[in-house]
Amino acid sequence: MTANQPSLKDDSAVRELHPAPGVLPAIIALSSDPGLTHALQDLSGTVAGLDIVGSAEEFSEHLMRGVCGIALIDSAAVATAIPEFVDGIARQFPELVLVVAGGLAEQGQLAAHIGTGCVYRFVHKPASAQRLKLFIEAAARHQIDLIRQAVPPPEVQRAQSQAGTTLAGPGHLPPSLPLFLGVGLAVAVLIAGVLFFTLSGGKADKAPVAATTTPQADARAAREAVRAKSQAELDQLLSSAESALIEVRLDDAERLAVAAQQIAQRLATPDVPENTRVRFLQTQIAKERERVGNEEQRRSAIGARQARLAGLLKLAGERMQKGALVEPARDSALFYVESAMNLAPGDSDTGAARASLVKVLLAAAERNLTNRDIDSVRRLTDAAAAINAPQTEVDKLRRRADELRGSLAAGGGEPSAPVRQQASAPAPTPAPAQSVSASLEPAAPVSRPAEASSDVVPANLLTRLRYIEPQYPDSARIGRKSGWVDVEFTVAVDGTVKNL
Repeated sequence: MTANQPSLKDDSAVRELHPAPGVLPAIIALSSDPGLTHALQDLSGTVAGLDIVGSAEEFSEHLMRGVCGIALIDSAAVATAIPEFVDGIARQFPELVLVVAGGLAEQGQLAAHIGTGCVYRFVHKPASAQRLKLFIEAAARHQIDLIRQAVPPPEVQRAQSQAGTTLAGPGHLPPSLPLFLGVGLAVAVLIAGVLFFTLSGGKADKAPVAATTTPQADARAAREAVRAKSQAELDQLLSSAESALIEVRLDDAERLAVAAQQIAQRLATPDVPENTRVRFLQTQIAKERERVGNEEQRRSAIGARQARLAGLLKLAGERMQKGALVEPARDSALFYVESAMNLAPGDSDTGAARASLVKVLLAAAERNLTNRDIDSVRRLTDAAAAINAPQTEVDKLRRRADELRGSLAAGGGEPSAPVRQQASAPAPTPAPAQSVSASLEPAAPVSRPAEASSDVVPANLLTRLRYIEPQYPDSARIGRKSGWVDVEFTVAVDGTVKNL
């Protein structure tokens, strides 16, 4: 206690800190928070005094000048570390009941102060006016209890004063009488002690000592001892629960928190609400359980996705080995690779499978272009483009396929099937076959009759005169089926076809 802070035995301080019934002790608040100041102003009619300051310097100066029962400290208004600031105030003004307002971070920093009672209550911001009023009223009741323990009420002081006057008489005793009485009493006590020690044979230390306490004091001391023991158990349980929470042993943390809550409920009184540290710990345990549950679900989903991805890539590899690149539509290498890309586009295994299929598709398109299967070239290049094949290679193959299609349509290219000219005996000229896609005749006269010749005429010596567009089977077109058909036939001298 500083020299400027009035003592509890000072009459004026007693009158301020021991207000009339229904009036709370004086409050000093350090805050610039509009919500806190508004809630405090609602209490102005029920407190002995209310002062709200905005800086730590004004706060300290006010405490040095006057007497306050309660101090409300807004952590946001303190420039230094809040634990150090609270320690300084508690050392200088131990009679103050400290209430601190702030967030979870400040509550964690002041956990030890809250546990020891240095900080009587911690108010979470933003605080409603009703909640703040409950905390202030509880702190006021606590302050009144402290005052009553230290200073008797005015009526008791008056009774003690009257009793002293009666014992002393009207005041006509000589001033030296108390001195003589004190010396005589001391001599009598000394003689009695010597006689007692002599008669007991030097065993005065074993003599029973008369009781100097009352039953009420003994009961109060017993209750305080039990309460102190319960508080120590509560602190130990909370510390163990917090350690279990940090180590993510949530079952142990919850079990310890439940035990701590039971003790906190026994310790709670109308003047001392339930320990806020217990509720804060239970909230943190619930949040950690939710986080762990979400993490387990995420890991489970990742595991299922990886298993699904591995299955898709395996099927894609099997279909590539079988040559089922784009058909059937939902059971081909293209289908499984596209599914893998949709499931895990950034996966390295998916990227490798995609690159392998692109290579196979472009190689197959190149072979089919050589075999003049223009339709399949288009399908293969479309499939390669769908899985992000190099656009230059796709465009190159498509351009070559278009050039070949144009050449064949104009009659300047080679037929897409092997053609043979074969000699045969004279026979009636058959009617033209409707299923053949072309009728051909010799490009130049033959030196001897074709019927007598067995030589094969090269296909490039034949000129196409008529072309019939083939009718693609509907069932094959709907099922997107394709393939090769080798047809061997004979072209007669007059261009008719036979021997299919």
